[in-house]
Amino acid sequence: MQALYEEVPQFKVAVDQLEYAGPRPLNANYSEAQNILRDAITSALIQEDVTTQEALDEAAERINGLLK
Repeated sequence: MQALYEEVPQFKVAVDQLEYAGPRPLNANYSEAQNILRDAITSALIQEDVTTQEALDEAAERINGLLK
């Protein structure tokens, strides 16, 4: 593996990140919450009239509704 990491160092990055990885939350609405967050991030990056804080606040409100 060390020879492979020397040849393609990007492969080692993925392995190094496993130290910080964790399981997905066990919630039936996780996939929908993930989509809401992805859409909020996309919105904040693309739409000039939407601030990052506004996008994330709206996402948090929607996701909190799913968790109740």
